[in-house]
Amino acid sequence: MFDPIDLSAYADAVLDELASGEPQIDGTILLDLARQTPGPILELGCGYGRITIPLAQRGVQDLTGLELSAPSLAYARARTG
Repeated sequence: MFDPIDLSAYADAVLDELASGEPQIDGTILLDLARQTPGPILELGCGYGRITIPLAQRGVQDLTGLELSAPSLAYARARTG
């Protein structure tokens, strides 16, 4: 059975990151949480990949971004080469 992570321990750090405007992926709470997740990760509304792409580049496995905006997806694809 899945043992949920106590997110209350991360709330302040995540809110501080969000308030800064751009998440600092490398070595931060989002990367730590992603690595602790025992199953697939889904980012709904991933936009241009500002979270999904850096996580994937840092080795996070089983990661999917879902976005309805075709221009955002095109930009995300262009960012990944």
